[in-house]
Amino acid sequence: MEDAQSDADLLARARTHPEILGVLYERHAVAVHRYLSRRVGTGPADDLLGEVFLAAVEARLRVQPHPSGSALPWLYGIAGNVVRGHLRRRPGWTPALADDVDWDAVDDRVDAVARRGELRAALGTLSVEDRQIVLLVAWDGLTPTEAADALGISPVAGPQPPAPRAQPRPGRARHARTDRTGEPPMSLDTLLSSTAATTDPDPAVLAAARARLDDRTRTAQTVVLLHRRRARRRRLGLSLAGVAAAGALAVVPLVVDGTTPEAEAAEVLVTAGAAAAAQPDEVGDAPYWHTVSTCAQEGGGQDGTEHRREVWNARVEPGLLLDDAVDADPIGLGAALFPVGGTTVDWDGLTTLPTDPVALRAALLDGLPESSRTDDDVLFDQITALLVESPASPALRGALWQVASQVGGVRLVGEVTDAAGRRGVALEQTLTGGDGSTVRRLVVDPDAGTLLERVDAYDGPGTESDLRYRSTYLVQGPAGTLPVQPQLPPGCTTFERC
Repeated sequence: MEDAQSDADLLARARTHPEILGVLYERHAVAVHRYLSRRVGTGPADDLLGEVFLAAVEARLRVQPHPSGSALPWLYGIAGNVVRGHLRRRPGWTPALADDVDWDAVDDRVDAVARRGELRAALGTLSVEDRQIVLLVAWDGLTPTEAADALGISPVAGPQPPAPRAQPRPGRARHARTDRTGEPPMSLDTLLSSTAATTDPDPAVLAAARARLDDRTRTAQTVVLLHRRRARRRRLGLSLAGVAAAGALAVVPLVVDGTTPEAEAAEVLVTAGAAAAAQPDEVGDAPYWHTVSTCAQEGGGQDGTEHRREVWNARVEPGLLLDDAVDADPIGLGAALFPVGGTTVDWDGLTTLPTDPVALRAALLDGLPESSRTDDDVLFDQITALLVESPASPALRGALWQVASQVGGVRLVGEVTDAAGRRGVALEQTLTGGDGSTVRRLVVDPDAGTLLERVDAYDGPGTESDLRYRSTYLVQGPAGTLPVQPQLPPGCTTFERC
């Protein structure tokens, strides 16, 4: 039935029926792959095709169908963001390289070596935005209005002008005539048409990307069901509150529809993952990632007094730690390193981590030394660290929550208030080892995709009996400067090795 519906009708339903994106995939995956191939080459396009449609699963919540009824302007807009992210991760990328095109890949499609570079030169007089419009119209077959929509540009009222035209720079044209081919430069139309041809994707590439999409849409369906259950639970709570007001005793059940606390916990984590992945990427070129938390310890000689902790994790040292429980003076830190499996990665290394939950889980468990700790115990530690004190991208944060949803033994407790007075959902995991046990509690805001608080309570023999440690995470985000400059201790040449 969906096959007979327009793209606009499908997009309107996709918000609550994410599996419908599979129909749009079958209609447009080849066109999206061609879009990618024209800008980054066939090999990278094979890898990025799935990323485009995974991003579409989250973007469907905000889509506004184009008046033309086609989903392609929307999908090309998402593909452009994916291409930008791909090019930014390449060695040697700088903010000055603002194009959404790998021009070396374009030149590879030019038959005559002497003609290479002519299209880039011909478009060089245009702004980045105008270049994108020209390519969307000439390469991808959009109208100027559709191209503007794909780029998020508000179209000007009234008749639409034709796509911008460009001529080769005079200096480049003369150089082409005298030093390379001895012929006049090609017209812009000829250059565009000669570089538009691509090779369609292999069926195996299409099948692999579709499988990834199906996995993600199943997760998205779980999120939709969770929101429906939460809405029903709120309505039930209001009804029971009315019964209680009439003098009867009412208890709102924790489990509904026959689900278990473990399944409910997984749904909360999946919801958090979807929300985190939909957040804007705030990192950019910021040199620091700033986090603020409050901490308190009860037991082990501590009386539960709360102290404030601020960290500026740095791309390049020095970073900074201000912790009133450790030292009144600023503490310098080396370049930030983050735990991943049995090793650590630096700031740039975070961008290379997979955002597929299965691959990410494998990376987090790879190379771990043998110990008495379980994989699930180690996973939760690494996930927490990466969620609260690292500049992880929205896609990586979303995948981290997805991995957390697969950790065994995590159960839903219910809605609670953290130490800062914020409402959240509490999840618990009990870990046993030696002569004691630890109950780990996470307080999550699933609608924002953020971790609000972590509490570890140890119960066992000896001096650490009834030890309780709490961290409440208040602020995290990019920062441009340090509030104070730490000083190297005497005899040290770097903060990392001091």
